[in-house]
Amino acid sequence: MPFSGRKAASVFAVAFFAAVLLFARGAPVRAATTSNWIGATSGGDWNTSTNWDNGVPTSTVDAVINGSGGAITLTIPSTETISFSSLTLTSTTLTLTGNIGTGGSITIGSSASIVQNNATLQTITGTLTINSGGTLTHTANTTTQAYIVDFSAATITENAGGSINVDGKGYAGVNVANGNGSGGGIRYQSQSEYFGVGGGGGHGGNGGAGANASATGGTAYCNSLNPETIGSAGGAGYQYSGGNGGGFIKLTAQALSR
Repeated sequence: MPFSGRKAASVFAVAFFAAVLLFARGAPVRAATTSNWIGATSGGDWNTSTNWDNGVPTSTVDAVINGSGGAITLTIPSTETISFSSLTLTSTTLTLTGNIGTGGSITIGSSASIVQNNATLQTITGTLTINSGGTLTHTANTTTQAYIVDFSAATITENAGGSINVDGKGYAGVNVANGNGSGGGIRYQSQSEYFGVGGGGGHGGNGGAGANASATGGTAYCNSLNPETIGSAGGAGYQYSGGNGGGFIKLTAQALSR
C-alpha cells in the first residue's frame, strides 16, 4: 500500500536523521601507533628502521625509549631531524644536535634527560613534561655561546623532582686567566696569597670583586627585558680556575606550570 503523505514524511525524517548522525560521527578515530626503541644502548641511529620494533617514528607514531634494562644514550646528528606524535623517555639521554621536525608531546621521565646541543628553537605542538628524575638541559659552553635550551610547546610542565637546569653551563672559567665572556671576571694576579680569589662574572648585574683591587668583577651586559645570553665566567684565583657562568633557558608556551 503506498505511503500516506504523513507516513512518508516520518520515514524521510528518520532516514535523514540517521544520515546526519552517521555524518556527524564520521570515520572512527584511530589511535596513534607505538614504536619502541630496540636498538643499541649507545651509538644507535634514530632514523634506522631496525632500531625500532614498529619502524622509525613519524608524526603519527608514539615513540618510546625505555632504558630501564640498561641506560640508553642516543644522539641526533646535525644532518638529521626526528618526528613523533609523542616521545616518552625513561633512563635515556637524548642529545639533540639535529632538530625536532614534527613533534606532538614529550615526557622526560625518571633518569632521563634531553640535552640540547645547539641553539635552534625546538617546537612541539603538545605538552613538554619533565617528571621526577627527568632533566632538560644544554651542553656546556666554553669560549662562545653555542648551546642554549630553546623550546616552544603548548604547555610546559615541570613536576616535583623534575629539573630544567643549566647551572655552570655558560662561559667556562679557566686557570691563570680572566673569565670567558663579555662580562668575565678579572683574575687574581698576586702570588702573595695562596688562596687569592678572582672577580666574579657579570651578566644581568656586575660581578663581585675578588680578593684585592685588581680582581674586579665583570661588567653587566645582559638585556634584562630581552635576555638572550649565557653568563660569563669568574676570573681565576691563584692556581685555581674561575667558576663557570650559568647557561640560558628560553621557554615559550601558552601555559607554564611547576
